[in-house]
Amino acid sequence: MSHNTFGGMAVLALALTSGAALGQEANVGGAASAQVSIGASKDAAAQASTTGSADATATAPPETSGAAVTDPAASDQVAVEAEATETDRWLEQLLPVDGMGEIGIAVGLLVPSWRHNFHIESRPHQHIHAAPELALRGAWFPIRFAGAEVEGAAGATVTGDGKGSYPWSVRVSAIGQVPLWRVTPFGLFGFGRMGNVSTPMGDDGDPLFHVGVGAKAFLTELVAVRADLRDNLTQRNGSTEGMLTHHVELLVGASLTLGRPAPGEPAPAY
Repeated sequence: MSHNTFGGMAVLALALTSGAALGQEANVGGAASAQVSIGASKDAAAQASTTGSADATATAPPETSGAAVTDPAASDQVAVEAEATETDRWLEQLLPVDGMGEIGIAVGLLVPSWRHNFHIESRPHQHIHAAPELALRGAWFPIRFAGAEVEGAAGATVTGDGKGSYPWSVRVSAIGQVPLWRVTPFGLFGFGRMGNVSTPMGDDGDPLFHVGVGAKAFLTELVAVRADLRDNLTQRNGSTEGMLTHHVELLVGASLTLGRPAPGEPAPAY
């Protein structure tokens, strides 16, 4: 075999070997590229799935149970507001109206002053103990803000020496009231006469000036209850200059109200 032939065969073998190596490298590179591509696709798909789940969780409305969830504090506040509304509604009913009249009875306690002058000059002065009393009254209110009242009261107690004593009074009063609520506050003043009947001191009376405050509540269209605190002023015993003394009195009673619109009739609008 000639040298040229051997040389040609060697070049051909080297060419074949190089071609096979290049082919193997190409196959390995393609497989790696395919594997990288597949891995990247899986990662992208997983990320997309995770993002979609997060978005769905963020946008989905919160799950609620079948029973409504209530706030105890809110429920208490609603209850308080409802009760206040009911109270306001009650206070706005049965207000005083023009032309009303009242006829009433009351029980009370009179605390005569130690310096009273309820004795005739020929009898010695004695202390009069606190006296339970009964009173009758009648009032008329031509306007709902003001009216006049006539009242008489009589009580029973004892004097300082234990003998029977019977204080009494007759009064005429001017009354001013605030007719904005069912519970109506009022004030009054007036004149009259107060005295006492007893064996030790005789039967004597003096002119009276009195002032007072109180409140009345209209329970129904016909019935009202009332409480008064009074200060009755009469001549002081032994005074020659017209000095006065105080007799404190507490009265609690009930009245029959007249002149209110009949049920079904509209109440006056003021």
